[in-house]
Formats: sequence, C-alpha cells, structure tokens
Amino acid sequence: MNKKIRITLFIIVTLSLLALTILLFPLMLSLRNEANRIELQNTVNRYGFVGWLIMLSIQIIQVVVAILPGEPIEVIMGLMYGPILGTLTCILGIVIGTLIIFVFTKSIGKPFISLFVDPDKFSDYKFINTSNKKDSLVFILFFIPGTPKDVLTYFAPFIKMNIFRFILISTFARIPSIISSTISGKSIIDGNWLLTIIIFSSTFIIAIIGYIINSKFLSKNK
Repeated sequence: MNKKIRITLFIIVTLSLLALTILLFPLMLSLRNEANRIELQNTVNRYGFVGWLIMLSIQIIQVVVAILPGEPIEVIMGLMYGPILGTLTCILGIVIGTLIIFVFTKSIGKPFISLFVDPDKFSDYKFINTSNKKDSLVFILFFIPGTPKDVLTYFAPFIKMNIFRFILISTFARIPSIISSTISGKSIIDGNWLLTIIIFSSTFIIAIIGYIINSKFLSKNK
C-alpha cells in the first residue's frame, strides 16, 4: 500500500513541478528586464516576514517529502533573499525538517518512512554503523553532489549517532551546495546570466561526478 502511495506522490510531484516550470518560465525570461527584477524584489519586501515564513515552510516540506528536489528551492531562496539570508533560511528549514523526520520516525517507525522512501534502500548504508569513522562518512555522503540525501536523512534515526551531532555534520556538509544555489539565484535577479550559466553548468557536471563516486563508494562498501 505504501509503495502505491509513494508512486502516487511521485507522479503528483512530477506533474506539479512540470506545471510550475511552465508557469515560471515566462517569469524567468521577464527577469532579463531590470524593471521586472525591481518589481519582484518589491513584491518580496511587501510580504516581509510572512513571505519568509512561507518560504521556510516550503524548505521544511521539501526535506520531509523526500522526493521533492532541493536545488530549485535553494535557487529561489537566493533569488528572493540573496546568498546570506537565503542560505540561512535553507539551513534552518533543513534542520527543522530533519528533526521532524527524526521525531516521526522514532514514534511511528516504518509506516511513516515508507510513505516517502523505500526502507529497503537503507541496506546500502548499513556500513555507516559498522565504521569507526561515522562522522567522516556522514560528512562525505552529504557533501558529495548526487548522493540521495533524502534517503540518508530518513536513515538518520538508525545511525548510532546523537541526532544533534548528525544534524550539525550533515548540515555543515550541505553548505557549499546551498551557497552555490543561492548565489545562482542572486545572479538571476542581478541579471548576471553568464554567472548563472556557469554555476548551473558546473553544478550539473559535479553532480554527475558525485553520482559516479557515490555509486562506486556504495559498491565498495557492500
């Protein structure tokens, strides 16, 4: 039953992201005009703290609903709030989302986990608990682009590590990726399209390399 729920969620999210992309594409093109960029910034300022709370909530939901990609949200954070506040908002959302996962996983267990990720995938990461270098492994897995951080976050309650230590290490490892995404968002609102293309292209290439490294890493530790 939960597998059907995951598939349904995946389809809904995929279609929603596709629709959102279609809707936002004209907006992104319009940001080439400086007047439109200023208008967007004024809109963000108009909503103030309430708007920030909404974006924080979206980041939290992205962490909990593991099939949602995080990078687009990070880019939007940078576009709306700049690299500093955008990065801090992402980090806060990730911390809160991870705590929510930890609490619900501990209290509900497998029924909650299986709504969002396949519990069978946890077997790929059992080697973390048998290692004497858990801190290093957690850092590396969250630092490398292309790793399934959603699965890893749901695996957190089963790692023999204090949850706050896990959050500190995993969040710190995510910071470079978050900063690059928020900077790309800021470059969009500034109209610096060359920098945007360079960041997106570099991120894409690094993600592919990271995926290959992660696959070899898992194969080696099975």
